[in-house]
Amino acid sequence: MTVQAQIDAYIAALLATITIANGYQTDAGAAVYKELEYTAHPDIMPSIAWFPGDLQSGVEIGPVPPEMGETNHLYPMSWEGFIADDLDGSAGRKLKADLVKALYVDFRFGGLIEIIDSCKSSVAVQAGEDVFSIVQVSFTIFYVTPFGQE
Repeated sequence: MTVQAQIDAYIAALLATITIANGYQTDAGAAVYKELEYTAHPDIMPSIAWFPGDLQSGVEIGPVPPEMGETNHLYPMSWEGFIADDLDGSAGRKLKADLVKALYVDFRFGGLIEIIDSCKSSVAVQAGEDVFSIVQVSFTIFYVTPFGQE
């Protein structure tokens, strides 16, 4: 299994731990989906969808040059959370805090990565038939592999 695939598996398992029983403020981890985009209203709330971006690999990228025989990788990631809310967005802020907390529980992802870079997060309240918040957390993962591996 590639390191990229191991990172994906780690993220899926990590997001599933976001439950009140595990010390978080929401139970969004009960419904986690990879690359699920809603065209309108989310079907399940709370829930989390995560989207891996395009992997960049090479010896010229990353915050530090790789050692001889290694390749650097930048792996952008976006997490979206959906939660029923009121107009003040308090549930959305709780879900945002849960996502950021989970991201930094083990900031090396069990030794798979070097650093998490450029973390950004936001909450937007959607009002219509129902009121809910959309939470976005995006970041870039930097990791290193032997040359020619992902």
